[in-house]
Amino acid sequence: MMEQATAARSVDVVLGTYPKDAEPGSGEGMWSARFDRVTGTISDLRQVAQVAAPSFLATTVVSNTRMVYAVSEVPTGQVHGFALREGGVEQRGVVDTMGSQPCHVVVDGDGVLVANYGTGSVATFPVGEHLTKETPVALFQHSGSGPRPDRQEGPHAHYVTSVPATQYMWAVDLGSDAVFLYEGIVKPDGTRGFAARGIAVDLPAGTGPRHVAWDDRGLAYIVGELDRHITVVRPHLSDGSGTILGRFPCGDWDTGREEESESLPSHIAMSTSGRRIYTTVRGRDMLLFWDLPELGEAMDEADGENADVIPCLRGTYRLAGHWPRHFAVVAADDGGDFLLIAQQGSHEIEVLHVATDGVVTQRQSAPIPAPACVVVVD
Repeated sequence: MMEQATAARSVDVVLGTYPKDAEPGSGEGMWSARFDRVTGTISDLRQVAQVAAPSFLATTVVSNTRMVYAVSEVPTGQVHGFALREGGVEQRGVVDTMGSQPCHVVVDGDGVLVANYGTGSVATFPVGEHLTKETPVALFQHSGSGPRPDRQEGPHAHYVTSVPATQYMWAVDLGSDAVFLYEGIVKPDGTRGFAARGIAVDLPAGTGPRHVAWDDRGLAYIVGELDRHITVVRPHLSDGSGTILGRFPCGDWDTGREEESESLPSHIAMSTSGRRIYTTVRGRDMLLFWDLPELGEAMDEADGENADVIPCLRGTYRLAGHWPRHFAVVAADDGGDFLLIAQQGSHEIEVLHVATDGVVTQRQSAPIPAPACVVVVD
């Protein structure tokens, strides 16, 4: 599976799935595939491991071994380790996340960070080729709530990301309407770890922050699942805190409370050129994208000050599949992008090509049960 493609024509992809109309542990797991950057097609799509609800994956190289860490989004959360091998994977152990329903995992240097959605906490442990009961896990508990009692009765950590060019990490919490701050440190025994540093950004009440993307200028774009807005934040490199510069809506609709399930933003990511932002909206089943102007160029009006940081909406596209939970962006050979969209509701990976001029075309629909995430193996 892991042979290098000539001239990087194709890339390896790993995918996590939810159980299809069943309880976690019903045969779902991790899949692998190849993606052709010229034809825009997926091939060799197959399941390589059974894991209960591996809703997010992260990859890294440890001692020349390509590792995949897969969360298990169940009441007693776990992270499973796998080594990618020719033709499949090798199980490399499991650790408890000391929380429930972990929904995101990320590798930062030699540390792994996990967002426990159910209990509103972040767990960290060192990278390694093997995960065991002796793997040291540190737990950081979030606090707070929001105005939505059905979704924000308490903290719900959802996503962890590195702040570029710093030793800091941000963990967005959907339940608390806050971005929690962590700092990479060297512990007394000489090993690397993380320390909680409070709150980096307080977001508007009811935002429900879900995922984050970064542009080449170092600005963060935080997509709100509940308020259907994207908040632009500038981090302060000295202490890891952030300042809100502006906000803009994920689309031109304005649904009432009873219709909110029709419009739930999910993932957000930058284009491979660094000049375009993509996001998907579940329920409405839409792709939206905005172009970033050059610094100093006029932009659309923003909610508040610093309107010059708000990008211009370039296009919207009605997806063929249903419930786009996550997507990966892959550079196309013509300068555009391919988007590999995990359509959880319609059980497929929908492949789109987005040209530099904004024209969107569908290239493929690859069947897979309840896909939750798509990760390109670098």
